[in-house]
Amino acid sequence: MKRKIYATARERRIDQLIGFVAFYLVSIAIWFVADRLLALATAVFHISYDGGLRTLALLIPWCAHGIVVVPALVFRPHIAIGYMVAISMTFCASVIMGALFMTYCFGFCGAAVLDSFHSPLTGPTVWWLTIALPIGALLLFGAGMLVLIILWRLQK
Repeated sequence: MKRKIYATARERRIDQLIGFVAFYLVSIAIWFVADRLLALATAVFHISYDGGLRTLALLIPWCAHGIVVVPALVFRPHIAIGYMVAISMTFCASVIMGALFMTYCFGFCGAAVLDSFHSPLTGPTVWWLTIALPIGALLLFGAGMLVLIILWRLQK
C-alpha cells in the first residue's frame, strides 16, 4: 500500500472529515466492546471489576485508537489529522463544560453565602452569580469559536 497523494484541497478536506467522524464511530464501538468484555468477564469467570481487569479495560481504547491512527498517519495523513482534531475538540469541549459547571457552582455558592448574611444586594447578586455569569461565559466561548471558524474558512 502506498501513501495517498492528494491532488486537490477538496480531497484533503474529505479525508479530514472521514477521520473526524471515524474517531466518534471507533469510540462508540470501543465503548460497546469494552462494556461487553467486562460484563462477560464478571459473569462467566467471576472476576472482580477492580484491579487488573479494570486496567485492561482502560487500555482497550488507547490500543484501538493507536491501531487506527498509526496506519492513517503513514498512508492517509489527512484522515489522521481529522482524527486528532476530533480528539482535541472533545477534550476542549469537556474542559469548557467543566469550566462552565464550576462557574455556575461557585456562583450558586456565592449567592447562597450572600443570602445567609441577608445582604441588601442579595436579589441582583443572586441573579448575577447564578444566571448571568455562566451565560456570559458560554456566549464568550461561542464568540471565540465563531472567530476561529471564520479564520479557518478564510485560510485557503
